[in-house]
Amino acid sequence: MNLEDFIEQLDINIIYFYEHLLLGPMTAVYSGMKKNPSDEVRKFAYLLIDKYAIKSSSFFFLSKGIIELKKTSDEVRVTGYDLFTCNSTFRTILETYTTFHNIFMESKSKDEEEFRFLLWKIDGLLDKQNLNIKPEDFEEAQSVLDKDAAILSDTRERLEQNNFYKSLPFNESKKLYKPGHNRVNWRFIIRDNLTIVPLKITELISHSCKMRSFTNLYKYTSMHTHTGYLSIEHFIATRGIPISERQVKPSIKLASFLTCLLIMDMHNLDERGKEEFHKLDLGMQNIIVGISDSIRHSNYS
Repeated sequence: MNLEDFIEQLDINIIYFYEHLLLGPMTAVYSGMKKNPSDEVRKFAYLLIDKYAIKSSSFFFLSKGIIELKKTSDEVRVTGYDLFTCNSTFRTILETYTTFHNIFMESKSKDEEEFRFLLWKIDGLLDKQNLNIKPEDFEEAQSVLDKDAAILSDTRERLEQNNFYKSLPFNESKKLYKPGHNRVNWRFIIRDNLTIVPLKITELISHSCKMRSFTNLYKYTSMHTHTGYLSIEHFIATRGIPISERQVKPSIKLASFLTCLLIMDMHNLDERGKEEFHKLDLGMQNIIVGISDSIRHSNYS
């Protein structure tokens, strides 16, 4: 069976394929990868994969249906589908993957990997500073605020001493970071080994997952995560009505494809992960490689 025929068959058994990817190939490759000692930066690669795995498990169980409908009896359990929670969870999975890919797979050197990581860390620390916490709020508040300020200062200094950062022309580096300023951008690509192009989150998804359906589903699931007009309009349209497979299968299929991308990223990032991948059934290897390559070389269709 060629790849196109296999993907067409996924419409029938997609939930089982997704479960197998999570419990089989992804677990095996990640277990091999984690045998390596990790520095501070690479430790966060593992943590992002951990988050991806946990959220994927939640998405899998949500996708099977968790709400018992009125037709449920002692003999037959009829389940409903929490479309909004499931979509919000998919959005988290997609953001987690693109963060991992942007920091660890776009980097061409350890210095660049550290630079991307430090930008990401500074962005998070600045977000934490925006919380409205006062010294009198709780007993340890002042010590926490002081500690966070020290960590942010140390992280800034470390970034400014980073070899990749120092190699960048100022006109390029200032697109991402300016000393003393409280705005950074860790989402970016580099064109022609010179020009830095900052990206919005949807642009990052389009770059990392080169299929229009990923970006569209991200925008759609973002509507369900937030409480705008369209979110409530969709809520009215689906409330109390059985959700059709047509509404469920596309997100499960894309979650499966996304997992194939992550498996191949782990394969490419780490030798022990690669070793475990090549222990998989040859047919499964070909499926994962085929799906990943099809997406990577997609013309955003």
